[in-house]
Amino acid sequence: MNFKFKNIFSSVLISTRPKQWTKNLLIYLPLLFSVNESWQFSEISSFHLLFIKTSIAYVAFCMVTGAVYIINDLLDINHDTVHPIKSNRPIAAKLISSRASMISAIILFASGIIIAYFINIKTLGAFLFYIGLMTSYSMFLKHHLYVDVISISLGFVIRALCGALTVEIPVSNWLLICTGFGALLIAISKRRAELITAKNQPSVQRPILAKYNIDKIDKLIPFLGFTTLVVYAIYAFSAVNLPDNNLMLATVPFVGYGIFRYVWIVKINNKGEHPEEIWFKDLHLLSTITLWVICSLIVLVFGRN
Repeated sequence: MNFKFKNIFSSVLISTRPKQWTKNLLIYLPLLFSVNESWQFSEISSFHLLFIKTSIAYVAFCMVTGAVYIINDLLDINHDTVHPIKSNRPIAAKLISSRASMISAIILFASGIIIAYFINIKTLGAFLFYIGLMTSYSMFLKHHLYVDVISISLGFVIRALCGALTVEIPVSNWLLICTGFGALLIAISKRRAELITAKNQPSVQRPILAKYNIDKIDKLIPFLGFTTLVVYAIYAFSAVNLPDNNLMLATVPFVGYGIFRYVWIVKINNKGEHPEEIWFKDLHLLSTITLWVICSLIVLVFGRN
């Protein structure tokens, strides 16, 4: 009995895609950008409560995203069973029953929603909107050209918005738009990598891939990269809650290089199917993200004094 429970728990955990939880770290972004506004760098104790609240929201969001992945696997079970890689997923491989999977998803959904409710009503609203969006994606949105990647990018915007709503701090619309375009770049790059991996059988990899054209994607990727950079530059120059001295523009080169590096990895190395691995395995990109965070903190800490 104990072994069976451990086996079910392991299967549920794998089905929630722990590697994908890195995407939810975006929830911490508004907290970072509110330094010396909602919390003081010189009084780190003012940061503790906000960090704890954000971390609680992060855990709750991981529960919800995990439940979404389980629902997605249940809906795709027939397709995944004949897929060379996805057939190894616990639900497709019958390591866990559909009934147990559904119960697990309901428990995760309920837990995440309850936690969001106790954070605040606005955060709960964002959680419910995300659940509605991603459930719709799993059921029918993912079968429509470009609607699938737009839905995914909206999911990233909701993550950032959740972070702001959790600690009740204002967030620039430009930053949310930038997040959306950046997420769209990542999502469309993922489709490109999947097309290359699928070769002559795109529908086996993912049914919607049969509707995508790699030449059109190759034209779209640079456009999205450039647009993301421009929107970020507008944010750095005009956001009302940033220092008046426009020092935030100093972070634009880091964002520009990060985008350039990601596009280079996607188009030259033909990667992008697993973006979470690129972020943490490519030394150039990881260093750029780290330097961007440090530079942003320096600008905000000293610029808001």
